[in-house]
Amino acid sequence: MFSLLRDIYRSEPRGFVRMVLLSVLVSLSGGVSVLLLVPLLQCFDIQSGSRWAVLNRFLPDVSGNVQLACILGVFVLAMVCKALLNRHVQLLHARLTQDYMTKLRLRLYKAVSQADWQHLIRFRRSDLLNLFHADCTRISNAAIQQVQGISLLMTAAVQIAIALVMNVPLTLFVLVSGGGFFLAFRPMMRRSKQCGQSIRSSALTFFAEIDDQISGMKEIRSYGIQQAQSKRFRDAAELYRANYLELTRLTALPAMIYTIGSAVLVALAFFFAQAFLSVSAGQLIVIVYIFSRLWPVYTSLQSILQNVMTAVPVYQAMEETVHTLSRSACIPQPETAPLTLHREIRLS
Repeated sequence: MFSLLRDIYRSEPRGFVRMVLLSVLVSLSGGVSVLLLVPLLQCFDIQSGSRWAVLNRFLPDVSGNVQLACILGVFVLAMVCKALLNRHVQLLHARLTQDYMTKLRLRLYKAVSQADWQHLIRFRRSDLLNLFHADCTRISNAAIQQVQGISLLMTAAVQIAIALVMNVPLTLFVLVSGGGFFLAFRPMMRRSKQCGQSIRSSALTFFAEIDDQISGMKEIRSYGIQQAQSKRFRDAAELYRANYLELTRLTALPAMIYTIGSAVLVALAFFFAQAFLSVSAGQLIVIVYIFSRLWPVYTSLQSILQNVMTAVPVYQAMEETVHTLSRSACIPQPETAPLTLHREIRLS
């Protein structure tokens, strides 16, 4: 997994760093926009009769409506900045993905074009085509997801710092709870890697069957074996479908459990806060903010790690193929005597 991350960094170091930093800015701009609403709602202090108790400290000579307009204006400005940054990150994401995918394909093509012929013919044509198309796509997408995971961790660190300032016990409770869920799902990482290997094997079988049957369609019809070949193709397609459905079930389970767990934890936090601690409405808003900003980090990281683990066997197969073909190109060819023509070549 780390070799894949190192590979994309070496491929595009500047784009890698820009992608991480801009993704962090997008996440932080969204967090700031939400965070602005918390003091906005906390400004209403009904018991003391002061509508804008907090803002009066900073804008003492401005009316309440103007103060409200200032806060909402900053909120809108933050959302506009987030939208612009998000568009730029999407374009950078697409460019980085395509650049890395192109470099993978060029690396593979160089290995294929320069490989020794006896080594090259050991690979089926369909396997090489699958490497150029499907496998390169999966590897590049997994690499970009790792970049997004790094930016997510950096953003989470800032959000955790903000949450600790707002409420230390509740933040620690969320972190410990999420960490417990995260550790509980560690066995799924191994299953995801195994599932990725199964998907690649079934994909190779499926594309090989397509290539063989289309190439030999004339012979299939000549021998009248359409039904037998159709069954072979259907079995390969069903195996490919079953493996992808298994991967979907595997990735959907943690998201479901995280969603249910977050709902249960929020409900418990609200119940104890209202029944035993008698917290104010502003403190309840803080609880919602902490859960809404920290809990999705766990679900996103879990999804990213599972997707990357499914792509690890594909990346290993790609590197092994490139290494095998490149090594064969370095084998010195035996010297042969030069062909000389003494008299003639006659065909009779």
